Amino acid sequence: MPGRSLMRCGKDSRILLIQRSAEEEHAGGLYSLPGGKMEFSPDSLHVLEDNVRREIKEEIGITLGGELTYVHSSTFLIGDTQVLNLVFLATDFTGEPWIRSPEEVSGIVWIDPGEQEGPDPSMDSRQYQESGGMSYENLFLTKNSNVLR
Repeated sequence: MPGRSLMRCGKDSRILLIQRSAEEEHAGGLYSLPGGKMEFSPDSLHVLEDNVRREIKEEIGITLGGELTYVHSSTFLIGDTQVLNLVFLATDFTGEPWIRSPEEVSGIVWIDPGEQEGPDPSMDSRQYQESGGMSYENLFLTKNSNVLR
């Protein structure tokens, strides 16, 4: 089961999202938390945190400091492959986010989750995703960036 280490950067209670490049095989063009595939290292005692730090640096050029707080995990399928989704909170970082990896990231936004529009409450997650949205840890995101005020 491949893993993904996603991260939300807290800044004034806001959350950093990336817009995935349209060329991305999975969820191209959608907004999501930054992250990527796990790289396992037998020498690391903190493989999850190390992967979060590496992915964030590679995708958006910021360096995470301090502790990372585990927030949430979930699983989903991409084709026949089950993926483990891990979400961490980081509030200590240096640098300003920028698109360091344009083949993976086409945009960066800060959002206040309390101001975001959610899905139709009568829809379940699968229906919402099929209608063009994707959910990560109770953040409901769509291809339509006008929901990001």
